[in-house]
Amino acid sequence: MYQGRARRLTDEQIAHVRQAAAAGDPKAKLAADLGVSRRLIYDVIAGNGSEVLTAHVLEP
Repeated sequence: MYQGRARRLTDEQIAHVRQAAAAGDPKAKLAADLGVSRRLIYDVIAGNGSEVLTAHVLEP
């Protein structure tokens, strides 16, 4: 059964990104440190992270 796309960031990493961005850390540095795109960082900050990154289980 298809499990959806794997998550790129863990819940802990998502929380870290949101806290660090709120503290003023540069988004480009956060992205580089985690090995992801700046677009993903902005999605996480905007609250799209948990919905976009979660691997959904499709039921028949």
